[in-house]
Amino acid sequence: MGAGRSIPNLKRYKMNDKISSIEINDSRCRLEVWEHPNYKGRYADIRSNISRLTRWNGWKLEDEISSLRCSCRKSVTCPRFQGHP
Repeated sequence: MGAGRSIPNLKRYKMNDKISSIEINDSRCRLEVWEHPNYKGRYADIRSNISRLTRWNGWKLEDEISSLRCSCRKSVTCPRFQGHP
């Protein structure tokens, strides 16, 4: 995997449990999200846009994400995270 970005605790960005959609602009990247800070709890590996995070394998992702990590294939760098509270 190429260069990545991670946020172990979204509380720092005032985005803890406030994410309701995910946009991935490069098919060579993926976003891993966790239910709790520091990459704990339920986990989802997202590889495409999700306009409304209602359910993911039985987990209601909407407003329940507390940590995340972006990773991309070789030679691609993850974009900066943009939060819109």
